[in-house]
Amino acid sequence: MNRCDGETIKRDNGFTLIETVVVIAIIAVLAGILTPIITKQIKDSKISRAVADLRRIHGALGAFYGDRNLKGTLPLYINPLLPLSEDNHLYLLIGPGRDAAVDGEGTEFWNELGGWPPEKIDRMEDHLIYNHPPKNRYYGWDGPYLTKITADPWGHHYAVNVKYLTGFYPLEGEVIVVISAGMNGTWETDFSQLNDVEVKIGGDDMISRFK
Repeated sequence: MNRCDGETIKRDNGFTLIETVVVIAIIAVLAGILTPIITKQIKDSKISRAVADLRRIHGALGAFYGDRNLKGTLPLYINPLLPLSEDNHLYLLIGPGRDAAVDGEGTEFWNELGGWPPEKIDRMEDHLIYNHPPKNRYYGWDGPYLTKITADPWGHHYAVNVKYLTGFYPLEGEVIVVISAGMNGTWETDFSQLNDVEVKIGGDDMISRFK
């Protein structure tokens, strides 16, 4: 209670309507300022993580290739104990995660449920973390070359177009990439058009180039 000129003035402990409106207005202004900043930070952190993941998978492919016991082979065999042939050649390695949407010619071939027969697709972890190709095992495998493979930050799988690998090297004129569908979750890069003159990466797809 406050006393003024001998009269007792009572003041409620609660906020007045004007004070409440002012507080709400301040919160709204702060939210308007901070929300775009926080959203951008989240977006940037996901992009940074995807770049790091692509580089790790790329490095694991290089370590696999550099393993002296494997004598420079690459993870593309259905049965590593048999010579490489059309019937013994994987086309696509994928990590954990769901298929992405597709937009454009040849983009469906990055998906597990896309254009390739199931026997031409295998999991990255079965070659880079475990020695578990579809049939038999790699002789001299000295992994794991990665400890873990996850989906990209948007929940889709990473992929490698091993179709264009021979047993030891990429085919002449072809580019091998580790790829993510990016923030929009849509494959926009034509699987079949990769070449060493100009790599045309569609939309916001993200790659790490192996060759």
